Amino acid sequence: MIKSNYPTNEQLDRIKNWDYNDIEGCLRYIKDLWNTHYGRCGEGNGFFVFATGGWSGNEALLSALEKSLVWSFIYSDTLYLHGGLLIVAINIKAREQLCKLEDKITKWAWKRVRIQRRCK
Repeated sequence: MIKSNYPTNEQLDRIKNWDYNDIEGCLRYIKDLWNTHYGRCGEGNGFFVFATGGWSGNEALLSALEKSLVWSFIYSDTLYLHGGLLIVAINIKAREQLCKLEDKITKWAWKRVRIQRRCK
């Protein structure tokens, strides 16, 4: 579905105030609002993946997520590359995979390895 409407202040506020006990619900809500005409998003195998495509509406959704309590609970389970790529691992197995692939993904996206790594 192509969505061209910028997210409303009410939708952004809902994300900012989302109950941290419902992380997947928040990520699915963002996915439902995502403008896939400009960017891409997907869910599967323990991951949510969001690529903004440079559209400011998608970037606003991620900015709202960063300002939420949900973000404080998922931050250590994400790979967030400036330029609009967010990968969230929602279970332990996915987090382990993300840690193993962090350098490869970053090198693919930026043509260099990430300087500050979350995974050890």
